[in-house]
Amino acid sequence: MSNDEEPWQRAAKDYFQLGDTHPSVALRESVLYKSLLDELGNVSGKHILDAGCGDGKFTQNLLSAGASVVGIDQSEYAIELAKTRLSDYKDSVELLKLSLEQVGTISGERFDVVISSMTFMSIPNVEQIFRHFVKLVKPNGRVFITLLHPAFDMNPSQQKALGAFSNTSGKTRLCFDIEHRYLETVSYERTYTFSGTKLPYYFRPVQYYINLFIKNNLSLVAFKEPLASKQIVVKYPRLRHTYYLPRFLILGGKKI
Repeated sequence: MSNDEEPWQRAAKDYFQLGDTHPSVALRESVLYKSLLDELGNVSGKHILDAGCGDGKFTQNLLSAGASVVGIDQSEYAIELAKTRLSDYKDSVELLKLSLEQVGTISGERFDVVISSMTFMSIPNVEQIFRHFVKLVKPNGRVFITLLHPAFDMNPSQQKALGAFSNTSGKTRLCFDIEHRYLETVSYERTYTFSGTKLPYYFRPVQYYINLFIKNNLSLVAFKEPLASKQIVVKYPRLRHTYYLPRFLILGGKKI
């Protein structure tokens, strides 16, 4: 992935510098992270792989709940941020600069849980990576992935261009720019508004991901489409559509 490292590094730096009060960051932490923690349940004493750990914010939640964690990320900048953030947990965390494509270099059925949050939309060869995840969990271990919800995904530039929110009789109407059939798996370049960086984006329907769990002999244990609370949309009006439609999708499977 040497050709992709520079834009990913740039995008990572821009995202992690947004700050906790940025709407995108606040939504991820208050909706996605909270819901994922609920689905994981009690992780005290569990050994967890956080694949695509970023700056370690979610990793910190796992550690503070009593888990031990191996965190990997392809961004050196993110790993350095995570090391700083998680300095109080040195005995319980190991942080490695590894891309998801390199996850196969980790061996053994050594984890109780593997988590990869908000990564698969940016990766072409998810089937091979997912197989490695399954190999890494112990019998009865679990694999979780989170995604931008394929059925309701629309980036802010589309929202602005389309006038995505119009109010008629007190009701919010959400408009989509449809460029392909929903069941198609397509890839394209996507401009991330927080950085202006163009990165590859891989669209796959929900059934693709469900079948990924089935084909790898995982029993589905989590299917969640979390919604934002009224409090978050009052604070960030631009997120009001996330009160009605899920921005994220959480899937989890248990190794049979």
